[in-house]
Amino acid sequence: MNWIPVVFGLLVACGPSDEVIDRDEDGIPSWEDKNTDDALQEQAAFDLVATWTADTLTFDIYGSQGAEFYCGIAETGVDDGWTEESCISSQYCHPCGTVGTTLSLGGDPDNLEEGAETAFTDNSFEPGVTYYAENRSTQACWAWGHDPYYYIVDMLEDCEIFSN
Repeated sequence: MNWIPVVFGLLVACGPSDEVIDRDEDGIPSWEDKNTDDALQEQAAFDLVATWTADTLTFDIYGSQGAEFYCGIAETGVDDGWTEESCISSQYCHPCGTVGTTLSLGGDPDNLEEGAETAFTDNSFEPGVTYYAENRSTQACWAWGHDPYYYIVDMLEDCEIFSN
């Protein structure tokens, strides 16, 4: 039996979902399948993802159904960590729109451009960071990462713990 057609068929059939978001060369989120209608996009499963690279931290929001979000970051893995981007009693809170945002690492902690840069200097902080997302219109919030209870217990937020 010739396995090449079978393997090719599996690769094509297991390709990206119509509901997967991608960023173009300018970092602007866009749907991979341009033929997908808006109704299908709105039914995509709600998901929150934070991805670190050597130069950036990207928040991706899947299936937001058009809701605008704020995104926060708190260094909870050490005593007295950086929490000024946590969105709760902090100096900064990043607008993430409906699909997320990419933050450049190494911004000036005294003068961050919200939604564009973070004071975290490199991706070594990833294991000790807790993330926060808040729906701008309903104020519903979710926490995930190192210590979601930082937001729920320490900051007294009525958030849900988000797990992928």
